[in-house]
Amino acid sequence: MRYFLFITGVLFYLISTITVSQTLTGCTPGSGTTDTIAPPPPPPPPPPPPVVPDTITLVRKLEEFYISGNPYQESRTRSFSFYYDNQKRVTAIGLRNHISFQTDTMTTRMFYSGNEKFPYMIIAPSTSSVNTGPPLYDTCWFFMGTNGRLLKDSATDWSYNSTSGQLEHVYPVVRNYSYNGNQTFIEWRGRYHSNVTGFETLRLDTILASADTVLTRANSVFYTSQAWMGSPNTVTQPTVGSFYVNPLAKLNISGTIYSLIYTPTVYEILGNRFHVAAHNSNTLAYYLDFFNSKIPARYYMSSYQGGFLLAAGGIQTDITVTPWTVRTSYPAELFVTMSFGYPGDKFRYKYSY
Repeated sequence: MRYFLFITGVLFYLISTITVSQTLTGCTPGSGTTDTIAPPPPPPPPPPPPVVPDTITLVRKLEEFYISGNPYQESRTRSFSFYYDNQKRVTAIGLRNHISFQTDTMTTRMFYSGNEKFPYMIIAPSTSSVNTGPPLYDTCWFFMGTNGRLLKDSATDWSYNSTSGQLEHVYPVVRNYSYNGNQTFIEWRGRYHSNVTGFETLRLDTILASADTVLTRANSVFYTSQAWMGSPNTVTQPTVGSFYVNPLAKLNISGTIYSLIYTPTVYEILGNRFHVAAHNSNTLAYYLDFFNSKIPARYYMSSYQGGFLLAAGGIQTDITVTPWTVRTSYPAELFVTMSFGYPGDKFRYKYSY
């Protein structure tokens, strides 16, 4: 009996040992008898930040100052105050001539049809009036193509009759626009001087611009009754660009190399009518640019008569920009100088937003 119990105990011991051994062996890492739990996948990357569209900061006021070099003196000459509707379209511009003995305050008004971007009519003051008292106004009608480009505009205009010594309304000054790719052709027709008979060509513009609306070259021909000598042409070419935004080119009334906010502008190129082709004296560095999307750092105006260069050479205009601290791509002020001007003379333009 003892022997039987002994044998039974030994067998129980051996069976228990084998079972425990198998159980421990089955739990050994790497034995391949148990599945491995994979770590959780990493979280997805955060979405990219939203792209903030480049908003347009509208100019509220532009002030013009003339700086005399000898003796040094700065005088405010003109100021322009801009008013907008809820679609950011210009509805009125207040013009003030601070040094004129003729007139002081004037207002240009724009009129729109529905939600159209460009006005169908602008009533603008004549800034070359020789009469004192209230300003004289001209009305200009605009005709657009289906692609939103100008086809024609027509305005009544005031002109000085050198025979009678009086201002008179003359035939409408009509501008016809045509396009070929990035070229624009503008023909000016009218009777600019009331003592000239007939309807004549006043000026022809051929404008070449880059895709981002920066002037590449403009050839403007001024015809006999308009120029002080013959029929000269003026070639305007920016030679040094900049990255500064031109606030006037952001307006819905922009896109021309002359201004639409006052009359007359038949001599004007980038706000300047004191260039050699139209002005037989020293230049003045006026600059009012409704065309270039970026302010040029330098541009040239070369005037020719019969293939010969007028004056001693091309007129060099240099523009120095002081950036606006709020948006450094916008100007706070400009300093504009022009060769063949009086030594040290310049213009300063101050922007308010």
